Amino acid sequence: MRLWIVIVVVVPPRGVCCGIRYNLELSKLTICNHGVEMGTRGPQYQNRLRDALRPDTERFPADGERTAERLLRSVRRLTLDPETEVTWDSPWEEGKWFLPAELVSLYGTPLWEDMSPAQRMELSRHEAACHAWTAILGEVILIPMLARHTARLDPASKHVEFALTEMEDECRHSKMFARLIGKLGSPTQPLGFLARCRRRLLSTMAGPLEMFTLALTFEVVLDQFERAAMADESVQPVIRDVFRVHVIEEARHTSYAREELARRMVTCAWWRRHALSLLSGRCADLLVSQLAPPHIYSEVGLDARVAAAQASTSAHRHATLRSCGHQLTAFLTEIGIIGPLGAWLWRRARLL
Repeated sequence: MRLWIVIVVVVPPRGVCCGIRYNLELSKLTICNHGVEMGTRGPQYQNRLRDALRPDTERFPADGERTAERLLRSVRRLTLDPETEVTWDSPWEEGKWFLPAELVSLYGTPLWEDMSPAQRMELSRHEAACHAWTAILGEVILIPMLARHTARLDPASKHVEFALTEMEDECRHSKMFARLIGKLGSPTQPLGFLARCRRRLLSTMAGPLEMFTLALTFEVVLDQFERAAMADESVQPVIRDVFRVHVIEEARHTSYAREELARRMVTCAWWRRHALSLLSGRCADLLVSQLAPPHIYSEVGLDARVAAAQASTSAHRHATLRSCGHQLTAFLTEIGIIGPLGAWLWRRARLL
């Protein structure tokens, strides 16, 4: 008989602690559970606790507001509507790729040399749909995190105004990518039960640090793929239009996430840095696996196991992924998120 021990840790929201209050006048922590006071701590502990209980708008008043105000000016100056910016009614142009050939997962492998031009083109269509589906997954995970983040802040602040604007952008982008998947006509593989549970848990439990780390992990890597595709005239015009809209508007989101993450990591505890290292590496691994899942190879008449094995060992694929993730991994290493504990996950994802 197996004995299962379940440990449940309940963490109350910031600033709402059941029976806990910080007495600034007496400079002591008072535990008010059943009227019993538990004494005082040193001044260093008290200062750290006081900072932890402050709302985010009090801890980062000037820098956060300046960044948000600058980005809101960019929103007013340049916001694109996919309904008018993308030529949805235009047919697919014969002979044009859906992703640049160099970005297709099997490019440069022996199997690629054996594939017909039609098979190569068809594989690029399926991988373009997987790219769009991966972008949707990242955005639907981010949106509830942003909603919880804004609920703790001053609704009149520029910081909250930009966060709400970003949620609006993400909803519009998700609709755009969903429409692109419909036009591509490629079947997507829904998330399994465990993946859905992990997504719900992450969306519910993650704080601002986890949110901004996840946002950068998804957005920066996809951004590099999209920039390469939108600049390639051999790619379908509709695909290039979609990627152009996404790249222009996501530039604001990545700037927001970078500045907020760098600012918050200055006071991040060591144990949380290790947790973020593992989380970011796991997200990177998930991202890369979603870009070219094995089932797409069966759709073009290939043996899924053989194709997936060749893609995972392809030197060209490894170089492409490292190139797409170089800016991200350099930034996360600089601010202390990618460390020895999580670096092996980034190497497994072939982004490091």
